[in-house]
Amino acid sequence: WDIEAEIAPGNADVFGFRIRGRDVTYHVKEKRFSNGDAAGDLSAKDGSVRIRILADRTSVEVFGNGGEVVIPCCFLPGESDQSLALYAQGGTARVTSMEVRKLKSIWR
Repeated sequence: WDIEAEIAPGNADVFGFRIRGRDVTYHVKEKRFSNGDAAGDLSAKDGSVRIRILADRTSVEVFGNGGEVVIPCCFLPGESDQSLALYAQGGTARVTSMEVRKLKSIWR
């Protein structure tokens, strides 16, 4: 997946994506962005967080606010798990814009 989104945290405590079983999460009060066990500080700009996520067979790379924070991580999801979800906890967040593109295989 190649996901680009701009999200206004609203009154949510946490919002994020679940990609093939892996959570990519923004913790609003802590101003902290996490990709599995790896994390980095990220403040909202003009009330929103800009996110780009590149997910392939064995990795999820996260870019916050145009590269202000970059969190690449390797992981091995179940091969049949192609799931993708967006969620908020403890309140609501607003998706200002989002584009999701499925990446094509370079091997086919």
